[in-house]
Amino acid sequence: MPAPLSGSASATVPSLCSDVLLRLIEHAGEFVVVIAAETHALLYANRSAQALLGLKAPAEIAGKTVEHLLPGRLLPQLLYETLPTVSTQGLWSGPSLLHSCDGTEVPVAMLLVGLADATGRMTQVALLARDNTQEVSMAENYRKEHDLLQALLQHSPDSIYFKDGASHFLRVSQYTAKLFGVASPQELVGKSDFDYFTPEHAQPAYDDEQRIMRTGQAITGLVEKETWADGRVTWVSTTKVPLRDHTGTVIGTFGFSRDITDRVQIEQERDALAQQIRLLSGSSVLPTAAHNVSRELSPHLEQLAKQLSQATAALEQVTVRLANYERLQQAACTCPESFVLVDELKKNETAASGEATCRQLKDAINAAAASSAALADIRRSLDQLAE
Repeated sequence: MPAPLSGSASATVPSLCSDVLLRLIEHAGEFVVVIAAETHALLYANRSAQALLGLKAPAEIAGKTVEHLLPGRLLPQLLYETLPTVSTQGLWSGPSLLHSCDGTEVPVAMLLVGLADATGRMTQVALLARDNTQEVSMAENYRKEHDLLQALLQHSPDSIYFKDGASHFLRVSQYTAKLFGVASPQELVGKSDFDYFTPEHAQPAYDDEQRIMRTGQAITGLVEKETWADGRVTWVSTTKVPLRDHTGTVIGTFGFSRDITDRVQIEQERDALAQQIRLLSGSSVLPTAAHNVSRELSPHLEQLAKQLSQATAALEQVTVRLANYERLQQAACTCPESFVLVDELKKNETAASGEATCRQLKDAINAAAASSAALADIRRSLDQLAE
């Protein structure tokens, strides 16, 4: 164990140390403090430690103890664990905290070395601490970024993947592992698309990734047809960008793919139906058939119209005779002895007896007229279709 320090603050530096070593310790960026092993008083502090403690002169160290150097919650560990370890093993190292005069806590990497007297008893402890604030901050930031990335890879509904320069998987999301049919994402590390897809998809995907690394240009929203080795066919919307290291050098690619199979299938069915409608609309079968039917109906419609015209004329004659009969009958009732009226009444009696037939004829004419109108509507519709 090294020899103890003694004397004033400047004299506590070991006598074997040269002036050069003394200057190095005094002006070092690390905190250097010498502590009395039994009283825990501070015996020496270099300039960095003095600034930490808020000392304006070396003499102000008098009356200071480790309670001014370490946060109170760490004192039990120092007194009952760390210093006994230094006493038995000669040194101790590890992360710790120092208490600054402005009330903040400074994370440090600390080294404690025991200094023994001539009898081998540890009388002093040299403390060397390096400010670790930047490293701790970087580690914390890294941890946060790691946690965020891990959450994204664990829960994203999209396929996320990172690939090296040869398009081999470096890391993938949980959904990607499930999609590829493996138990964990680690099983895909070192594999490539050629291990799971047919060349129909694997080769264009590989070519795209190599082009991205050569040009540094990303691909966004690319619709890809994935043909799997097991026969499945899926569709995805893919975005891929260059993967760069801390120097900006492109070392691979990373991207994500969103499954759009359902959407593509709906679009394909819609397009197929639209094509069938276009083909059917452009066919000459329906217009020709409509024209033929219309031509065959035309003579029947003309004949029906002629019959309706004749029936209407006959109906008008019967109606006139009925009117005459009714007039003569009224006159005969007024003057029964008139033979002229009786003779005329007999002539029109036949018409009167045919009143029921007249009604039937009228009903038939109405029905024929309705049928004629319906047939005419059909003919017009067929003519329009034929056009």
